[in-house]
Amino acid sequence: MKMMVEEIFPQVRNAKKPLVEAMARGDDRLKSDIARCEAEDVDYAPFADRIRQMAGLEYEYKLQRELCAIGVLFQHEVDLRASGFHKTPDVLLPVPLGLASWRTPGGREEEDRAEEATTTSMNGSAQAKPVVIRWIDSKAMFGDFHTHTSSNKDQLQGYVNRFGPGMVIYWFGFDPKVANAFPDVIVTDHFPSDAIIAL
Repeated sequence: MKMMVEEIFPQVRNAKKPLVEAMARGDDRLKSDIARCEAEDVDYAPFADRIRQMAGLEYEYKLQRELCAIGVLFQHEVDLRASGFHKTPDVLLPVPLGLASWRTPGGREEEDRAEEATTTSMNGSAQAKPVVIRWIDSKAMFGDFHTHTSSNKDQLQGYVNRFGPGMVIYWFGFDPKVANAFPDVIVTDHFPSDAIIAL
């Protein structure tokens, strides 16, 4: 409804205030129109927002269960906010996780990055250096390139700046182009428990 008002009346920059004021005056037709918009809008109505929020919470709990199942210590968002952190990933790892090379679905192989930084073992053979992460963010959505590089860019870069390299999990898959968008953010569509190694 706000988008429609702003499109029809370009001079109205923020339609929320006049709509709220009209509702407060008791405009019955407007109330009826807004109720109809909310009932039919599957993308932007408050009900759709609640569904997205519940899905987000469900997948955050899934991530926490996966971490607990393999005995990884973590601080979740609620703990971090209580400690005074303003912007936080879904989980912060007090002890960084090492990840062996693995193939991200549709993305590049982590082996490619690991080959750039190899260590030499005692017998002189080259070994892939593990990728280290300090945080994980859970996204109950498909990771499209536009969202990942615009809407999520500041959020993910902020986590990198504060905490170091991390991982974002797009539980419903992702565009292969997002795998290379940020060098310190690993992108996957599942919790990589089979790739976790002890550091």
